[in-house]
Amino acid sequence: MIVKNPLRFLLIILTAFVAGMLSYGLLTSAYSMLLSRTGFPGGEIFVIPLMCLLVYLGWEAKGIFGVIKE
Repeated sequence: MIVKNPLRFLLIILTAFVAGMLSYGLLTSAYSMLLSRTGFPGGEIFVIPLMCLLVYLGWEAKGIFGVIKE
């Protein structure tokens, strides 16, 4: 793979890394909230489906916008 614009490629990698770190923080926060509840789970139960939808949206956006071209 030949990268034509290394700065743009670095920005994409950095954005993916930050998004992954924020997702991890959100998941750990929701999991700790889920464990601290005594009754039924609340809104934190929707975090995992939200993450799946965000991954799907990113996958589709990559295909639509064609950020990295070979």
